[in-house]
Amino acid sequence: MLALQTWVSPTIRGEGPPAREGHSAAVVGKRLYIFGGCGKSADNNNELYYNDLYILNTGDFPTSYCQLGSKLVHCKIYSFCI
Repeated sequence: MLALQTWVSPTIRGEGPPAREGHSAAVVGKRLYIFGGCGKSADNNNELYYNDLYILNTGDFPTSYCQLGSKLVHCKIYSFCI
């Protein structure tokens, strides 16, 4: 909590995203949106490219997963929004 200058580890409901890098994240109101990125397979031998969207409501901390209908572009793992 910023006002108290302390770290808080809230209990999150739902399934969060797997570990990744190169993703985009944005906060709109009380929601944190995490899109795409890449990570490693379970055996760490292959790169995984994500075309998914996770939403965390920071008001009461449920996590939502959204399946996207577009095709993944393998040569682009970073996306930016302004």
